[in-house]
Amino acid sequence: MFEIDIPSMLIAIAAIMAFLAPFYIQYLRVKKTKLRKASELNRFLEENKLQINDFDFWRNFYYVGIDSSQMKLVYAKGSDQFSNQLIDLKDINYAKISESFRILGEKEPKRKIIDLLILELIDASGNVRYMLEFYDGEKYSDLLGETVLVKKWRDQVNSVLKKNRGRNSNPLLAVV
Repeated sequence: MFEIDIPSMLIAIAAIMAFLAPFYIQYLRVKKTKLRKASELNRFLEENKLQINDFDFWRNFYYVGIDSSQMKLVYAKGSDQFSNQLIDLKDINYAKISESFRILGEKEPKRKIIDLLILELIDASGNVRYMLEFYDGEKYSDLLGETVLVKKWRDQVNSVLKKNRGRNSNPLLAVV
């Protein structure tokens, strides 16, 4: 019925493999980087004796995690090497979101373009103690859920802080 031309088939297979090879090599490179970063983070967490309750890792560049029992927040960012930051939430009063944006379009509908999303950690005196970058428009051309993510972490940090204040409040002082 069909006559198979072996040399043509081998050339077609070689061409398909040559086309797929760069994708596979990139996949292996990303996988190796992820494993190395996970290993670095695990080592950092073990050194600081942290038990992370919740964490997020996005864009293969950012990491945030929280140890609610010790009131520690871990934030890391970096492409090749993570720069780890251990934040003691006992020094923080609350968290808020700061965003830098611009409006495009002269007529309706106008578009809001977010350039920067930051989670700010505010101390008791009202000063910004830490600025944790969640999105930078200079590095990435589009948002991939960072607005939802930064809101989640604002709420998470504020919840841990609220629970801790509830534990540390003295009921006798509240009566007076």
